[in-house]
Amino acid sequence: MLILDKYNGELEDLFDQVGLKSSTISTGAIPGLAKDIGELFLLHNFGGCAGLILVPSAAGFNLSQLDLIWEAGFGCSVVDFSGDETRADLIDVLTDWGWTGPSDEKPAWLVYD
Repeated sequence: MLILDKYNGELEDLFDQVGLKSSTISTGAIPGLAKDIGELFLLHNFGGCAGLILVPSAAGFNLSQLDLIWEAGFGCSVVDFSGDETRADLIDVLTDWGWTGPSDEKPAWLVYD
């Protein structure tokens, strides 16, 4: 079960609109994180050297779990998407998260990093 089941399709669609790669990652792949949490949504090339994990506010993560995610090289953001986000909204959020991928692959629309 995906923690982000509610958002997964919407997020993939949003990221596809701006040409970004996303996937899921098993919580078991993150050292020390409880394996029964499920899978997490991962946005590549943003937030941390290993990508950005998106956690819905309803997931109930505690600070120690977030620390484990950061220690594993991932960025992490607690999100609550309504499904009404526009491309411009997404670009604003992505700009805040920061590009961490190869500089030659940075999207042209990402003007700040």
